[in-house]
Formats: sequence, C-alpha cells, structure tokens
Amino acid sequence: MIMKRTPFLAAIYLLLVQAFAVETSVDTRQALTQTLTKAQPGDTIRIAPGTYPGGLRFESLHGTAQDPIVITAVDPENPPTFEGGNSAFQFSQCAHLVLRHVRIRRATANGLNIDDGGRPDTRTHHITLEDLAILETGPKGNRDGIKLSGLDHFTVRRCTIHGWGGSAIDLVGCHHGVIEQCTFEGKEGFTQSNAVQMKGGSSDLQVLRNTFRDVGHRSINIGGHTGRPYFRPQVDDYEATRIEVAGNTFHGSMSPIVWATAKGGHVHHNTILYPEKWVLRILQENAEEGFAPSQGGQFENNVIVCDARVVIPVNIGGGTAPSTFTFQNNYWRTQHRRLPDLPTEDRRGQHEQADGDVDLDALLAAQQARGRGAAAYTLPSAPLFKCDFESPQWYQDWDLDAPPRNTDTVEDDTDRGFTARDGKALRIRVQEGGHYGTSLQYRFAKQLGEEPEAIMFQYDLRFGRDWKPERGGKLPGIAGTYDKAGWGGRPADGTNGWSARGLFEGMQDGRTPIGYYCYHADMKGKYGSHWRWETEGEDRGQLANERWYRITQYAKMNTPGKNDGILQGWVDGQLAFDRQDIRMRDTDQLKIETIWLNVYYGGSWQAASDYHLYIDNVLISREHPEASPHFR
Repeated sequence: MIMKRTPFLAAIYLLLVQAFAVETSVDTRQALTQTLTKAQPGDTIRIAPGTYPGGLRFESLHGTAQDPIVITAVDPENPPTFEGGNSAFQFSQCAHLVLRHVRIRRATANGLNIDDGGRPDTRTHHITLEDLAILETGPKGNRDGIKLSGLDHFTVRRCTIHGWGGSAIDLVGCHHGVIEQCTFEGKEGFTQSNAVQMKGGSSDLQVLRNTFRDVGHRSINIGGHTGRPYFRPQVDDYEATRIEVAGNTFHGSMSPIVWATAKGGHVHHNTILYPEKWVLRILQENAEEGFAPSQGGQFENNVIVCDARVVIPVNIGGGTAPSTFTFQNNYWRTQHRRLPDLPTEDRRGQHEQADGDVDLDALLAAQQARGRGAAAYTLPSAPLFKCDFESPQWYQDWDLDAPPRNTDTVEDDTDRGFTARDGKALRIRVQEGGHYGTSLQYRFAKQLGEEPEAIMFQYDLRFGRDWKPERGGKLPGIAGTYDKAGWGGRPADGTNGWSARGLFEGMQDGRTPIGYYCYHADMKGKYGSHWRWETEGEDRGQLANERWYRITQYAKMNTPGKNDGILQGWVDGQLAFDRQDIRMRDTDQLKIETIWLNVYYGGSWQAASDYHLYIDNVLISREHPEASPHFR
C-alpha cells in the first residue's frame, strides 16, 4: 500500500518531531559521542565548559529544515574547548546541522572538517557554523582551519580563525554558501597560504563583511588548482564561478584578491589597506586541457591604500583573459603619480598620490560618502521568493495543497543522467503521448498585495538523458494573462493580457534551443512570437542534456502605448537575449501578474516518449540581474 502524505499528515509528522525532540547537556567526550550518534531532528546537545580531546567523527546526522540538530555550549560566554587530534570534528554526509559556540585549538590536520564522505552523489547540505573560534591549526603545510568539501547551502558566521597552515577556510566543490562577519588573523610561525579559498567547481558563494589581517599570501583565492577527481559535482571549465566578495576589510597580505582559473566573480565595496606586493592577481593555475582562461571578473567601488611595497598593483599571469575584466569607481592611493596601469580602464576611478601620513579614518569616511569601500556596503534586499525544493512540503510555497501531477523531488536519478546541483531538485515528466509537464504560479497580488512593473526570475535547469523533443514547447517564464489573453491562441492586443514564457524547440545536433514565447501587442496571428536566445552571433541558448544551466529572465513593462518594454535573458550569467522595444500593453492596468513555472510539450503534437527535466533554486527578485547579488 502506498500512503500519500497529505498536508494534515505532514502537520502531524512535524508535531511528532517537535514533541520528541530532546535537549541534552553533556560534560564528557564519551557522553557527547553517545548522544550525538543517536541525535534526531530537533535535538539540541549542549556541551559544558572544559577542555575535551579532539578527533571526533560523525556521519549521517540528519536534521530537517524545520528541526535541525544543534550542537552548542551550555554557557556561550565560556565555551567548551576541543584540543588536538587530526581534526577536532569531522562531519560527513550530514544535513541540517548547526554547530555554534565552540572553541577548537591545536588540531594537527584541519580544525574542522565537513565533507560528503567522498560520495558527491549524496551531498552534505544546510550546515550552519556560528560563533566558533578555531585557533593554531597546523602549523605548516596544507592544514586548514575549516575544510569544506562537497558542501551545499551553508553559512559560516561570526567565526574567528587565528593561525593556520594552508587555508583558514578551504572550499572544494562547494555551492550556495555565505561566509560573513568573520575575523581571519595570521599568526607568527604558521605558514598561512590563503584565508578563503574557493575551488574544485565551487560556485554561488558570498564572502561578506569580514576582516582579514596579515593572512599570508592570499586573502581571497577565487579558484585554484584541483585534481579532477575532487571536483563537485563534476568537472566544468572553471575552478570557481559566481563568487561575490563584498564589504570586507583587508589589512596586509601579499595579494588580497586573486582570480585563479575562475569565471566571473564580483569584488566590490571592500577596503584594502597596505597590501605587501600586489592588490590583485589574475592567474591560470589549472592549465589542464578543457579549462577556460581566468575571465570576466568585476572590481568595483573598492578603496585601495598602498605604500611603496606595491609597485605593480595588478599581476597578470599567462593564459588568462585580462581584457575581459572590468574596473569601475575604485579609489586608489598609491606612490605613483597617476592611476596605476590596469588590464582595462577604471571607469570613474579616482587616484591620489601618497604624500606622507594619511588620516585613514577621514579618508575612509570621505570615500564612504562616494559609495566606496567596506563602510559603503549595504546588505542586499532579500529576494521576494526562493524555492529549493528541499522541504517535503515545497508545494505549499506555491499555494498548493499537494504536489502537482507529473512532479516529484529527487536527489538521485542516475538512469536519466541526473546529478544533483545541491540537494533535491524538482523532477518534471512529460508523459509519452501527452503534452503536460506542470504549471505552477507565483501570483504577485496574492503574495505581495501588488503587482510589479519589473521583475527578475531565475532558476536552474537540467534536461535528462531521455529529453529528446522532436518539436518545441513551453518553459517557465513571466506573464500577465489575467485569465483573458496571452496564451493558448488568445492573442494579446495591449489591453487584455500578455506573456513571455520560456520556449524550447526541437533538438538540433544534440542540443535544445531555448528562448521566449511572447504574446505582445504587436504580435501577428493567433499565437505568440518565437524569439530564440542568441546575441552577437553567439547561440548561448543551445542547451545540452545532462548538464545544469542557470537561466535568468528579466522583464520590464513598457510605458503604455510605447515600444520600450524590456525582455532579457542570461544563461550561466552570460547575456543571451536583449530586446528593449517591446509593447506588452497600452494600459497601465496590465502589469506583471505571475511567475509561471510551466512545462508543456506542444502545440498539438505529442511526446514520442517520456521526457524528463529538472528545476532547482527558483528565485524571484525586484532588482535588475546585473545589479543583483542574487544573479550568479
């Protein structure tokens, strides 16, 4: 018998979890091990003050989104200390786990190690590290304060790392994480190669509002050199991509910022004080075949104060693409008479020649007023909506009482070539002989009480191994049909509705072309216009099977009656479509009504066999993608 979990049963389940959650205090290493090994969702383990031997290892600790497993101190003002051992703690294949108010000291390998157990198909995810002190790790060689491998959806917050051998935090194949409000400080006698290193296919990471002081060779290493077996989830053409570094203050370091076999990366609103040799470096450290040159970094709104040690601010290595980097509105104070030579022009950049001592407080305050430096950084507005399909009740986010037909959430589907991007994804099936995949809607008036004039919609898309459409159909997009017009052969006339769903066409040379399927006031005939995503001769909208893509759409309504509406599209952060002459409406009564997560095969034609695709990490935001920290 198959039992369907209804909302009522789900609520009963949550109540039972909460009812049986246990809070336990422990004061010995043995008691901690026994308690944590048996921990269930919602349990809290509090550790008494004292010094405990390190070398603890735990596997498969699984909390839930609503009820994580929490490890913390009995007294946060007097936290327990774990001393020695290869690693004080190692957590493998865990989920929804919180570790806070713990001190780790003198581990000989890594202070704290969190990994996927060498099995990238079963990710470790939703981990929170808060208010930790990790001291004197190493002291030499590849000995990291925190080692993260194959970790998704995580936060490292308000931690102090003092003295290490390799990296303060080393991230290999990690995704969707934030490191914020931490303090990194080097210590004499420790080799300290990097403070934060992100490599091995790492993506979608933020390093925000931290302080770095004398942390060795590199404060931030965007990329690196990783052996192919250690990439997560798979080898692509970069070591790191979609990285944001903002609001940080750097004191010293041979080079505070380094790009190394990286694609993109946004470094903005940081304060960089007295680097030892370079301000930033652009390198190609993984020169193996198949890796793209370091490219596309953005360096903006930073304050840089140098002394005579910095002769060449930017070090450029061979095999890179420095001309693709952009510099804008940075303040430079150097020993030079003019703005330093950079790979490209610093638009609106400002330079002052150092002529003696400087009042740093006054200088930084003046630059803050101009929107530069760490003090000028403000946290981005939260997105309007996010859905990562991790919760068993994910469908309630879409105002549904049960999962829609043809959908389920999966972490593993190897028969169809599926590899999780991070955690669970929504699997959608178009059945043989049918058309329908799914139709979910986020309605702005119901959720927000208003309808916007402009919106960003982003999601991750992967076509399964069995995705072989002979003809085209619809994909998720943006709409304002108002149940009147703008879909299904109901033409838009400027007053009755509009839509800009995604489209796909039949496979061509093993790839699926995508684009917009747009009902607009200037359309011809009954059905919408087909606009493939291609720009400047580059067909970026041609997607292969068995690979994740990040799809970003942006729509801005036109002035009623004018051809100035905007539709844009990006694939993996690269602009693939840009039209700014669209007439969606002739009346201001039409706005953006809904995000329409629609998958449909046809027209009238039917699927020749079962087709599967996967969607993850849906995000909706008011900001334009290129101004949004959520666009990565």
